[in-house]
Amino acid sequence: MTMMTFRFKKHLSIIILLFSLSTVVGQSIYGLSTEWNDSFREWIIYGEDEDQDGTLDMRWPLRNDWTEWDWDFADIRGEFYMRRPTDPEAWEGSGDGVIVEGRTIWPGDRGKWVIVSGELRIEIRTRYTNIADEWIVDDRKYGKLRMYTDWEGDPRDWIIEDELSDDVHVVVKLFMIHIALMQSIPKI
Repeated sequence: MTMMTFRFKKHLSIIILLFSLSTVVGQSIYGLSTEWNDSFREWIIYGEDEDQDGTLDMRWPLRNDWTEWDWDFADIRGEFYMRRPTDPEAWEGSGDGVIVEGRTIWPGDRGKWVIVSGELRIEIRTRYTNIADEWIVDDRKYGKLRMYTDWEGDPRDWIIEDELSDDVHVVVKLFMIHIALMQSIPKI
């Protein structure tokens, strides 16, 4: 009888673990807004529920350092940072045991990025060449993501249409969103 109880507890704990992982991996992000109207250093991330809203904050705001950011979303914490402080075309990030990297596809063209995390490789780009108000992912394997400003020319509020597969971890989604933000906002 004790062996059966042990097996039951073991199977129950595995089911609970898998359920909790699937809710984190498949987490959808619906939007993003600045915390303050006159600053782009603090953001609110909107998830499926109000309980799952998160934040994206500049790590060193008093230094005016745009190279390092901390985030908290869906009970996960992580960071995004420039690989080299003088190169805004290469970023890295981590959270929940996931490491993600991003770089421009072509030097000098910050409208097209490749995002890599393990075996996953996704490209994110601006929809129109010279307008950073709308970003898209259109990948046959991983699905689609569309990110655009609520009002044209006003980068304080963003709407996100997340149709990416559950294979794309929430850390990778947040990283892509962060990359698009850093190319689209004034540094004030």
